Amino acid sequence: MKTKQIAVMAMFVAIQIVVSRLLSVTTPITKISFTFIPLAVTGYLMGVKKSMLIAIIADLIGATLLPSGPYFPGFTVSAAVTGAAWGMLKGKDKPWLWVIGISFFHFAFVSLLLNSTWIYMMGGKAFSAIIGPRVLKSAIMLPLEIIINGSLITALQRQKFGEKLINGL
Repeated sequence: MKTKQIAVMAMFVAIQIVVSRLLSVTTPITKISFTFIPLAVTGYLMGVKKSMLIAIIADLIGATLLPSGPYFPGFTVSAAVTGAAWGMLKGKDKPWLWVIGISFFHFAFVSLLLNSTWIYMMGGKAFSAIIGPRVLKSAIMLPLEIIINGSLITALQRQKFGEKLINGL
């Protein structure tokens, strides 16, 4: 890996930490955040492996420097899965279809299943008590994620931003 690539990856790690830890609202049951934006851009520009690595590093550094509770490795697994999913955007011709699919995967599998399971394991609260507010949050955030990321990735693709940035590395 070139030095410039590492610097760009470090920038994406920093952006994800800021958006996830400082520009979000966290409750014991759910977290409202716009981390899906830097994750989608990272995935579109960097691909599966690098996007997954960036998500893992951002989660570990964020949990260490700005914890919102005790560290639990399950959330790092969720970050890795989410990073890998958004990494599938790289090189795709019809980003809207991919954004819709990845967003549904993220909310159904990562947010509702994995993260709810981690919260249940950490807190011992009844799963039925956890899932209701998380479904409501997902119902609100899903259309936002699709519209914002679909528009953003389409604009980046139209401007050839990713190719200019990556080819310059």
